[in-house]
Amino acid sequence: MASYYSVQTIAELLGITPRRVQQLAVKGVLPKPERGKYELVPTVQGYVKHLRELSQGQGSSLTEERVRLTKYNADKKELELQKARGELIQVSLAMELWGGIIQNMRSKLLGMPTKLAPLCFGSKSIPDIKSKIEKTVHEVMRDIANPKFREIARMAGDKRDTPNAKAAAGADGVRVVRRKKGIKPRK
Repeated sequence: MASYYSVQTIAELLGITPRRVQQLAVKGVLPKPERGKYELVPTVQGYVKHLRELSQGQGSSLTEERVRLTKYNADKKELELQKARGELIQVSLAMELWGGIIQNMRSKLLGMPTKLAPLCFGSKSIPDIKSKIEKTVHEVMRDIANPKFREIARMAGDKRDTPNAKAAAGADGVRVVRRKKGIKPRK
């Protein structure tokens, strides 16, 4: 024989408010009351089923969020570690450094004819000219193959200088400027 209880008794048994019992009954989670009374067994079974559905739905999404957060934190720590080791730099700095290397390569390649012309001018044979050209090409290739990253990084980090400013500066750091022929310096 079925046992029926008031909304107050069911609420105390389930550990929720009487208003919440009524809301769950309207949603269809709990069976509808008969003459204001709830049947005990179907009511408890309905509420337990409801709690299981909630815990499965929220538990998996909560677990997924925790896994995602843990992975994000691990990735963040890995990036910080790589940056601390010097294995990782900012894109803007990398672009600036690479620009300095390319400018250095360009100036070396463009300077080859100027350097080679006087060397080859007095040469009497093609093998002599060839050896002078090869020597200069290998010198430029050595410079290009071993760029001075630390020096370029130091120059790039200095806000006042561009990568070419150091090349145009004298030993004391004063910028060297060529004067046009025929122009006398001011006094």
